[in-house]
Amino acid sequence: MIVVTIAICLIPAIAAMFLQTPSYHAATLIYVDVETISTSSIDELSQAVETANARTITFKQLISTPLVLSPVAEGLILGISGEMLASHVTAQSALDTSILEINVTWSDPETAATIANRIATEAISTFALAAGTPSHLKLIQVQPAVAPTAPITPNPPLLLGLAIFGGLLLGSALVLFRQGWTRTIYSVEQIEAATTIPILATARSGESAETDLIAGIIQTAKRFREVHSIALVSAGERPGKSVLSERLSLALGDRYTVVDSPARLGSREALESPDRVDSAVVVVCLGKDTIPGINVVLAQLELLAVPAGGIIVLTQNGSVPLGRFARSPRDDR
Repeated sequence: MIVVTIAICLIPAIAAMFLQTPSYHAATLIYVDVETISTSSIDELSQAVETANARTITFKQLISTPLVLSPVAEGLILGISGEMLASHVTAQSALDTSILEINVTWSDPETAATIANRIATEAISTFALAAGTPSHLKLIQVQPAVAPTAPITPNPPLLLGLAIFGGLLLGSALVLFRQGWTRTIYSVEQIEAATTIPILATARSGESAETDLIAGIIQTAKRFREVHSIALVSAGERPGKSVLSERLSLALGDRYTVVDSPARLGSREALESPDRVDSAVVVVCLGKDTIPGINVVLAQLELLAVPAGGIIVLTQNGSVPLGRFARSPRDDR
């Protein structure tokens, strides 16, 4: 189940890898400085640093405005306005630093680098003139943008990792729901922990040799010595006369009458003439029936005053040892 959910989650991830338009990221750095004279005092130097930091924050906000981007869009003939170009541009600066980072995302790597460098050039000229004191304010492009070699999106490792992680979580949740909430029975130990009714034997479903073994267990068990009619009650939704009841009736001979219950007593018709039934054997199929299903059958057998003589466990693939006593009361051995 987990493998299937992972495979399902991988489908959109792989589709995104092939269908999504690649995007490339280019970045450039601008250093903002306020020039001071060599005889400046410590207070003047500190004020210059604070001014540079404050101007960097202001310039960061102005980078994505038409003041800077409109001339760039027109000069490079991008076919979009400055407002539209702003959706491809971000600017950031670290706290208490005068380094301004300009980031551009574009579908072509060369164009992304060109736009980033043109924005830096436009920002330097625009901000220096707008500052009002160009002789003291100095902006330098310390790291030009270069064309990226790999796209940032789609990111195959990220997409595949998220798909596998999501499929693992979804599959695990489904497994927990199947085993914990519905409590589907996958082992004899689950039945032993849920009820005190003895498990007579395990057998592979549909094999006549195993039916003979079950008949032998019933004939030799002390609890069935005074029993003349046995009802086979299914713990799941399997209506109709079963192959097991037919074969078991033949194997037991004339001494026993085998009555086949259609399914769960609570959801379908109850046992026919329960006063004529001496004992009941609950048939449990691994991988199909649930613990609540067994409990419902046992509770309603009790209401009908029909004693449960034991449980027969059927397995489809033979993963459980066949024809063994899982547990028997001491007086039945």
